[in-house]
Amino acid sequence: MDRRLSRRTVCRLGLVAGAGGVLAACGATPAPSPAQTTGAATTGATQAVQATPQAVEAATQAPSSNAGATAKVTLSYWHSWTEQWEKMVIAHMSAFNEKNPDIKVNEIVVPGGEIESKFLTAVAAGNPPDSMMVNWGIGGLVGQSAILPLGDYVDLSAAKDWIHPMIYKYGVADGKLYATPYWAGSLCIIWNKNTFALSGLDPEAPPKSLTELDELADKLTTYDSRGNISVMGFLPTDLFEWGTVYGGSFYNPDTRKITANDPKIQAALEWEASYSKKYDVKKIQAFQSGLASERAATLDPLISGKFAMQVHGPWKLGDIRKYGDPHFKWGVIAPPAPQGEQSPATWSWGDMNIVAKGTKYPKDAATLVLFLSGVGDPEGYAKRVHFDGETYRPINVPVSLKTLDDPFTKKMIEDFPGYDVFINTLLQGKHIEYAYPMPVWSTYSDRFTAAEDKGRLMEQTPKEALDAVTTEVQAAVDKWYQEHGG
Repeated sequence: MDRRLSRRTVCRLGLVAGAGGVLAACGATPAPSPAQTTGAATTGATQAVQATPQAVEAATQAPSSNAGATAKVTLSYWHSWTEQWEKMVIAHMSAFNEKNPDIKVNEIVVPGGEIESKFLTAVAAGNPPDSMMVNWGIGGLVGQSAILPLGDYVDLSAAKDWIHPMIYKYGVADGKLYATPYWAGSLCIIWNKNTFALSGLDPEAPPKSLTELDELADKLTTYDSRGNISVMGFLPTDLFEWGTVYGGSFYNPDTRKITANDPKIQAALEWEASYSKKYDVKKIQAFQSGLASERAATLDPLISGKFAMQVHGPWKLGDIRKYGDPHFKWGVIAPPAPQGEQSPATWSWGDMNIVAKGTKYPKDAATLVLFLSGVGDPEGYAKRVHFDGETYRPINVPVSLKTLDDPFTKKMIEDFPGYDVFINTLLQGKHIEYAYPMPVWSTYSDRFTAAEDKGRLMEQTPKEALDAVTTEVQAAVDKWYQEHGG
């Protein structure tokens, strides 16, 4: 199944999904992030607790097995990651405890579908976690005064120096920094060089324009004896990504206006719909219905050869290396933009960390939040964010250009060809749209994706679909501000 549809079967971006698999964050259409997984693992030095109300309260006060004996402050940290993803959390917490011996951190696993409601309940009761990973957008939490601005408790100069200015904005609301991410999302086109060669095409000649992308998609698409699609050359299905590449903008934070019907986003959806017309929407749907999930290891649609070209994040390079045929050869390019639009461009997101209102230790919790973005520990961050150890692989893009000078990051780029393209597309991009820190972001993401499906599958015209979602979500935003003020 294509990346966006498979993500929806797991959980519509509460900012990115994953089910013990690999990301992707993680926003609106970001790649699936591990943040939607459930359950709890107890590997590593820090004991994880699956959150029931009783367990959360107990764990918030419980000692951490990896903390130093001299620790004077105990912090609780909520997240929804398990398996290899929790190991990354444990690595971050262990490193933080080592560098901050007066502080110890308990990491607590809370199921992704419950974490927001549990958090708001805990804040209202005056017993919140000190810090938490947020994967559904921070705008609503800011508006409800459920989280604290980091700059009120720590000096942000090091964060401003370390975090890329554009990624820094992901956590800014009302002019204040409320959150920083572990990493940031970047999407590019991965092409299967073997499929190119088998089709008689130059495997080293990816498309340089949208016109070439369409032409190559046609040449690479094959059919079985009954006329059904057996291999799809390419299929554009992620309107957050393609709306960005087309130069569109989804929200104006200054005016609080939803702009889903931006003419450039409409043009992107019309282009998506052109594939349904050209290849027959019923045949496309039949093809997609027979695809395995992106999480299906060797049956992954790109790895198994069902797609010749597909949009993915850096996590897919790790999937290819782990599950692909040893002779699988690939390349990575930034999505080609329409003539006259800025390139490279991509949709982005981040798995954000926050400080809860009501914590007894806001300064220590804010220090933890910045540390999880690499502030104060650049070398350690490069290893942790790339899953050093048994799961060694790229996941998303580091939050700092300075990470590129780190030997570990350089080795990652060498070992996973094309990873540098993902990094450059985001950190040196010309037009970046992202999951804005606005209220009702999850509603926007859901409605927007539904509108995309209606337009792409020709159930409505692109204009009708995007006008409808703009009107509906704008009403939800206006209502939210009427009820919460601001």
